[in-house]
Amino acid sequence: EGFEDMKRHKSDRAVNNAPARVLAPDGSESTLRWRDLKPGHVVAVRDREEIPADLVLIYTSDKQAYVETSNIDGETNLKIKRAA
Repeated sequence: EGFEDMKRHKSDRAVNNAPARVLAPDGSESTLRWRDLKPGHVVAVRDREEIPADLVLIYTSDKQAYVETSNIDGETNLKIKRAA
């Protein structure tokens, strides 16, 4: 059990330190680590990119987005999400 906890901690640290693209009000893009994101940040997400945080979909180039949540609930079917 301790070994599994250590593996999970290592994995979480890697994901939390991964880069996220944050958009500024002027449209410029900067990079922050996922762990440094705060409520109100606007994050740019590309196709098939893993998202290790809860986000609200506010825009998509399509009318809807398909989200796979197998890491959360084990379900492999895609869920349809519409922009807020």
